[in-house]
Amino acid sequence: MFRREFMTVAALSCLGCQRRQDYSAVRFESDVEHKTVVAIDLSGSFIELMAEEGRAYDFLMRVLDRYGQDRTSDHIIIAQLSGNDDPLLFQGTAHDLREKFPSAKAFRDFLIARSNPDASRIADGFSDVLEYVMRDPHVRSGDVKSCCLVLSDLANNVVSAKGDTSSRFRKALADYKKCGGVLGFYYASTQAEIVSPWIRGLNESGIQYHMEAGINDYPTLPSFD
Repeated sequence: MFRREFMTVAALSCLGCQRRQDYSAVRFESDVEHKTVVAIDLSGSFIELMAEEGRAYDFLMRVLDRYGQDRTSDHIIIAQLSGNDDPLLFQGTAHDLREKFPSAKAFRDFLIARSNPDASRIADGFSDVLEYVMRDPHVRSGDVKSCCLVLSDLANNVVSAKGDTSSRFRKALADYKKCGGVLGFYYASTQAEIVSPWIRGLNESGIQYHMEAGINDYPTLPSFD
């Protein structure tokens, strides 16, 4: 028997451009083995690269190939990082994903329709995603292995409405480390002033992570183990 979050894929797939979804009713039951999150920067500086040029879709296909996630016991979560305050877009199996997005164009149109490229709410969006993943008690216990892959230059220009962005970011990292989660960052800026705060927070947390700057068509993906 496999655990299914009792919020449908259809419900998640319409998020991102409306009012913030209440996730308090989501229940996690049964046995998902792995969760992979792909958080895509759709702010003004990145939407062309990720959506129009299809880099996000190409990356996602590599993720599915790398982790062999055609199993129904694995889940993929897609999130967007832009000016929207609700990043979650999709959750389901690899089969669900391929059925919903049979082409790069279908995925591109989906992303563009749900982005707000007027701002780069990267740090808080990233924290939102980790906090959502950790709602699953099986993730918190470490029984479900998870990783979060972020496609972004990491340039953040939105101050948190919940308080200090850096404090929230550090707490999310510390909590996710306790869950045994691992992180990957891709397309990161080559400018030290942009990435240094992220690297400092990651190193201080002690969490396992991998970061690549610039464009790489063959990225190194982290291992769950």
